[in-house]
Amino acid sequence: SRGGRAARLGTRLLLPGVLLCLTEAAFATVAQSHAVGYTLAARLWFARHWSPPSNSLGYRDGEQREDGRRDLFVLGDSFVSGVGIADVAERFGDRLAAELGDGWRVHNLGYNGADTRYERELLEQYPFHADVIVLSYYTNDIALAGDALGLEPPYYRPYRDIGRLAWLVSRSYALDFLYWLRPRTDLAVEERFLERCHAEPAIVARHELDLGALVESARQRAGTVLAVVFPDFGDLEGSAARLGPALGVFARAGLAA
Repeated sequence: SRGGRAARLGTRLLLPGVLLCLTEAAFATVAQSHAVGYTLAARLWFARHWSPPSNSLGYRDGEQREDGRRDLFVLGDSFVSGVGIADVAERFGDRLAAELGDGWRVHNLGYNGADTRYERELLEQYPFHADVIVLSYYTNDIALAGDALGLEPPYYRPYRDIGRLAWLVSRSYALDFLYWLRPRTDLAVEERFLERCHAEPAIVARHELDLGALVESARQRAGTVLAVVFPDFGDLEGSAARLGPALGVFARAGLAA
């Protein structure tokens, strides 16, 4: 305030400081559902679009009550629960409900990160019975089969490649957003784990047994069971081999997939 060297330095720093604050404030409004849920943008997305479990059973769904309509379950992981979809009406299960009309109730049994074995547990614990069950399958559903047979699951260490800057980057919306613009090692670790799972005959065989048990459990609860199979959208050609065992199980069971 009295002029002089310190004041001139403060003046020079003021504009960059204001710009940095405005940049940080702007990025603090950018929400994205990254594949890794611990980015600041992903946390913001969940805070903004993902309410706490919407019903008393812990699903992103309304409360379900017996009302005389036919019941259809959609069972799966984040593809079903709708990570990345802010408007739940745009999930494929909800669009199916709109197409079916008032004579049906569609139950969303989507649980983020669920695999085949856990989906069977969810289905067997669910207190309703269905006329139709739709099983949603993705290539990472083999994960717990690999873990059960001793294949060490991936260990995620975000920001380890930037050393001491990790503290700053992980707390800045702007820097964190820029950091995750490039593919990072965490997803590569998971990809290698899944490659090993699908390459091990014993793990594939265990996964086929798990899938068969899920299909059988679904058939005990519904007259009709269908499967929806999602490829890896980042590697469509490579998905063919990974989806083969599941498609084989569904075909042998007579399921439309």
